[in-house]
Amino acid sequence: MRNVYVAALPIVMASVSAMMAIDLYLPAIPSLPDALNGSAAEAQYSVGAFLATFALGQLVFGVLGDRADRRKILLLALAGLVVTSLLCAMATTMWQLIGLRLLQGFAASAGAALGPPILRELAGGMAVVRLMGVVGSIQSLVPAFAPAIGAWMLKYVGWEACFIVVAVLAAITMGMFSFMPPPKRAERQRPLGHPLAGYGALLRSKQYLGYTLSHAFAMGGLITFIMSAPYVITAHTSGNVDDFAVMMIVLVACFAVSANTAAPIVRRFGADATIVVGSVLQAIGGLAFLTVCLTMSTPTVTAITLSMMPINFGLGLRGGAGFARVMDLMPQHTGSASALLIFLSAGIGSIGTPLVAPFLPLGASSLAVVVAAQVIVSLAILPLAVRTLSNPVTN
Repeated sequence: MRNVYVAALPIVMASVSAMMAIDLYLPAIPSLPDALNGSAAEAQYSVGAFLATFALGQLVFGVLGDRADRRKILLLALAGLVVTSLLCAMATTMWQLIGLRLLQGFAASAGAALGPPILRELAGGMAVVRLMGVVGSIQSLVPAFAPAIGAWMLKYVGWEACFIVVAVLAAITMGMFSFMPPPKRAERQRPLGHPLAGYGALLRSKQYLGYTLSHAFAMGGLITFIMSAPYVITAHTSGNVDDFAVMMIVLVACFAVSANTAAPIVRRFGADATIVVGSVLQAIGGLAFLTVCLTMSTPTVTAITLSMMPINFGLGLRGGAGFARVMDLMPQHTGSASALLIFLSAGIGSIGTPLVAPFLPLGASSLAVVVAAQVIVSLAILPLAVRTLSNPVTN
């Protein structure tokens, strides 16, 4: 198993490079309107633009990954991420940056779309849940520490530095792929027929839609929160960008703990039971966040952090089991299954972020309503998929 972790490092780095394009950028959002002669809403749109094409790219790369060499496709996308990141650093207007973020988001999406299927080629069964938990924990360090690094770079170097760092990381990742061993799992059964046939089959499966939409709304709620929190904390609490960075460290720690304890829980109680418990925790967190924002005239960063902890615990608990479930339903369409899940997750997040943006000046409760609604919908959708709570993922 240790060799599997080593082989997975390029996949982790590909995902980290994409995540850096989001999280390093977050501390700069409040200052971008002055730097690029734009508005606060336009700064939020630059986030939504990235997420929109990041979501769309899942569908494109999911199909390509089921029909061609996933590693070669990912290498080409990483090259695109290098170029678009450098161009973002050269933007001179807010709308120019928004346009370039559209291109950057598409290039970054390949790592998320192709990563889980490549990991499944390296391991299977319970090993996938363990590997996804470890990989997810490593990835979760990015939103914990990247905002702090981004805030430092913003203060001492400038907002452009965050894009240069992403370009460098993507270039390093391309070099790491040359040391990655070939896949050990012989599951590469290529689908025949129309390239979109896999998506058609998946969309006709109520069980797949149940797992996927539930996960998408759960993840979408967290994405909406993370993308909007820098503004909410600086405008509606007594906190600042540094407080946002500390909050992210705490929330990511919650995710990492639950993600790394998920495998034995799945083995003991079953994948579906684990997913349900995680979803219930997220619904509790959403309601707690809404309660904090409605009952406190000026919400504190501490209160917001405490209320959001169950959402992160829940996502870490259910995440690995959920991915294993959707990829095992139709083994011939693993790439499409994973990509469609991430597409819907990023898509819901990309909708929630600009949707709440015009209302953020009104108070933190506007964000809380959207987040709470998404995690509650996530729980309500689960009965479509969960038919029994006694189906553990086996080795």
